[in-house]
Amino acid sequence: HQICRKFQRASLNAKNIYEICKQVGDTQTQLEAEAYYDYIYSNFLIFKSKFSEALNLLIKASSIYAKISELKDSFESITYKDKITNINTSIRLCKYNLSTSKDIIFDE
Repeated sequence: HQICRKFQRASLNAKNIYEICKQVGDTQTQLEAEAYYDYIYSNFLIFKSKFSEALNLLIKASSIYAKISELKDSFESITYKDKITNINTSIRLCKYNLSTSKDIIFDE
């Protein structure tokens, strides 16, 4: 239960950061905060075995990080590409769990 509370608290903090950035941040900061919130909250959902919801958020976060990566120079884009790599691992986990629970096959 302690781990669940920590995931929940991290998700709430990420949401608060996102809400603040929506009010006072520039467009890029808002997008980064949104992607961060989606990623953190998706980890909480994975812990709760809500793989379908988590998958949707992970795909959204990956898409946001990919767009930001395209706008950065090569050195900065490496950071975002690393984030995408980490997210892709979680996406595969969600797809695996969904396919074993529903006999659905996802394309890679």
